Amino acid sequence: GILFLIGVDVFMLFPPKIIGNIVSNLEINPDLNTVGFYLLGIVGVAFGMFLCRFLWRIFIIGAANKFHYVTKKELFNHLLSLSSKYYDKTKTGDLMSRIAVFVLG
Repeated sequence: GILFLIGVDVFMLFPPKIIGNIVSNLEINPDLNTVGFYLLGIVGVAFGMFLCRFLWRIFIIGAANKFHYVTKKELFNHLLSLSSKYYDKTKTGDLMSRIAVFVLG
């Protein structure tokens, strides 16, 4: 995920350079075919940025969601393994408060 995040930053370096090349070439030789070639390059860079941004979000946010799911599942399994005596002596509000702090915090 981090590599794709760095990839987005690298791709963001290209459009100013490409636009600078377009302006420089238009001063020397005003040919629209060359401009079209550079515009195609900008579209390619935009697609690369899209792809890297999409993948880093999947990998980083997906890992966070998986971690959240696993920890909730472990908490639930732990609560199921506790004895009924624990639930008799512990107030419901205390349990709810502890679970809310764990899940939301």
